[in-house]
This record gives sequence, C-alpha cells and structure tokens, in this order.
Amino acid sequence: YPYGVFRIPPQNRTLFIALNVPANNLGLGRMTIPVERTYGLFGSVQVTWEIYDQATLPSFVDLFLVGLGTPWPPQSQPRPSTGTKAFNFTGAANYVVYVPSSYHPNISNGFTLSCWIYPSVASNGVLIAKTNSTTSTIFYALSLVANGASFIIRFNYLPSTQTTGFQSVQTSVPTSSLAGGWHSLAVSVSGSVATMYVDGAMVTTSVLLAPPTDGVGILTVGGQLVGGQLYTGVIQDARVYPFPLNSSQIASIGNSSVGLDLFPTS
Repeated sequence: YPYGVFRIPPQNRTLFIALNVPANNLGLGRMTIPVERTYGLFGSVQVTWEIYDQATLPSFVDLFLVGLGTPWPPQSQPRPSTGTKAFNFTGAANYVVYVPSSYHPNISNGFTLSCWIYPSVASNGVLIAKTNSTTSTIFYALSLVANGASFIIRFNYLPSTQTTGFQSVQTSVPTSSLAGGWHSLAVSVSGSVATMYVDGAMVTTSVLLAPPTDGVGILTVGGQLVGGQLYTGVIQDARVYPFPLNSSQIASIGNSSVGLDLFPTS
C-alpha cells in the first residue's frame, strides 16, 4: 500500500450527534471524525467518503477519484450536502476522463454502473463506457440520449456469445422528469439480467442475449472511443461496483435524505 491505508480509529467508529440543536448553539450538532493514514510512504493523496442510510454497500471504483483528465472538464457545483467533485462535460473530445487499466473492475460476478447527473433538455451522450476502438467493441456502457420529449437510457454490452461488437437494451423516461435537477442513474447486471434505476427506483428489467463479457479496452467517463458520443451535462460520483447491487442498495444511493439532515463533509 504505497499511498497508505486510511481508517477511522476504533474508538471513533460509533459516535452520537445531538438532534434538535438550538439555532444559537449549532456547534452541538457538529461532529469531527478523525481519519488515520497508515503505511503510506508517498505524498499527496485524495480520500473521499459519504454517508448512507445503510452500511451494506460493497466496495466500488470511483472513476473520478482514480481517473485522469487531460485536461479535466470544468468543475461544477456538486449536489447539496456532498463533498465529491462534479464536472461539466461540454461535448469537447479532450474532456473525456480516462481510467488507468489497474483500476478496471472485475465484472465476472456481475456489476453495477452508477452516476449522478444534472442534465439539460439537450444533454446527450455516453456517461460511463469500456470500449476497444481497434475492434469496434463496447464491453459495457451507460448512455443518456436526448429524444425530443423523452430521454433514452441505454445500456450497451458485449454478450459472452460474441467476440466483437455490442448489443443494447434501453428504456425511456420523460424529459421533464430529469432535465434541470440532480438525478441518479444506475444499471445493475446479474448474469443475463440488466435492471435500470432512476433516483433509486427500478424503471425496467431486461433479459440480455448472454451475460456480458470483458476484455482489454479503455474505461472512460463522458464519452467513449467507439463512435465518440461525447456527453454534454454535469456528472458526479461516476462509479463501477464489481457486484450487482440489489434494489435496496441502489435505493440507498439514490436517497438523499441522510445527507440533507447533516452538514456537508469536506
């Protein structure tokens, strides 16, 4: 662990915070949680954490935390009560974020693609994708496609019965239900079944031709190397879970009520 292992000390893992704090004594409603860095030998690092209403979410790859921007897209205002970075993708090719291969997740046991977006009525393009441009293959991709009065939420994948190319499943939601606000999108893939969620609620379940398969490729946020499809709009918390999250876990991601009850973390 050359960059360190970060942990909350045992004595600080169960803490209590006051409720119904008087307006003239807000300090009673604040809590400081120390985080220790151990084993680290190298310099500057970045650590992110969040608060959920349940503690059963598995580990995940935060694509903005480990990704490389050359350059990074302009930063945007994040969701209320959150401390992770949000980026405004303008459709420019140089704003695609690339994830080093050492951080590509193992999807052999299923996986979940998840992100928060703040779209406009014209938002369009690939949110998260892993592709191989040499063979025109899309291993997996989550896209938002503007289609007049509706948005198409599309999941592309490479079934294990194919060696190149891709297949697609999709659903649509009214444009008015997404444009102009923060919303979470997710697709959970278990075997040959893909389930799509908006704001933590299931919107459709699709049967795939075969379980998705992975291979050597480039993992990106905000566009893909096969066909471009550069995204326009704000993205926050672009993540891949190397596990098919269930409906309760995804509802926890899409539920903001815990964060709204607490001061922002930083």
